Amino acid sequence: MSVDDHASVSPENYEKMSIKETLEDPGSNEDRGLTIEGTQVIRILFAVYGLVITPIGWARAGIVWGYSLIGLFAMSGIKILTIKALVKFGIAETAT
Repeated sequence: MSVDDHASVSPENYEKMSIKETLEDPGSNEDRGLTIEGTQVIRILFAVYGLVITPIGWARAGIVWGYSLIGLFAMSGIKILTIKALVKFGIAETAT
């Protein structure tokens, strides 16, 4: 499905879309991932060394990253369980 297809999905067609089609990001690419990682590194350096704000130090930065990673894995698990439940009850179909 292209970006244009996502912009014009009607409610009738949306129900016919597979789980993969509804969850995939049509704009994802490697450059975007590199940009996101780069800005995260810059952001953590600003916070740790206090370039614009009061410095928090590496210990607190580690706590923030740990909390974020735990949340990431928890939400991924919830997403997987939700998709399995939707497929099991026939609300959505799996990608072929």
